[in-house]
Amino acid sequence: SLILTVLYLILYRKKISDPTNGFRALSSKVINKINLETQYSVTQEMLFKIIPYFKWTEVSIKVYQRESGQSFIKLGAYFLKMIYMIYKFYLLPKLRKVENTVNR
Repeated sequence: SLILTVLYLILYRKKISDPTNGFRALSSKVINKINLETQYSVTQEMLFKIIPYFKWTEVSIKVYQRESGQSFIKLGAYFLKMIYMIYKFYLLPKLRKVENTVNR
């Protein structure tokens, strides 16, 4: 979570307190515009598509520590997915914007 917080701070200069928390409240306008594509990490895709384009705010919630069981997320696979999402939802739109500017 801390690594992702730093990542969003570097990419967007915005602090996200807990980027792994999937608890989000979105207006119907935003839901209709963001067109979610992934199934693995919808939480991260939402952040990539919301932070740079919409006004947003964080609201504190209380999260309790897990008392039993363990996460099904494998860190290696998760970070590979994050690299893919950075490429698809951050770098690719920037490259397209530059390409469109050059081709004008």
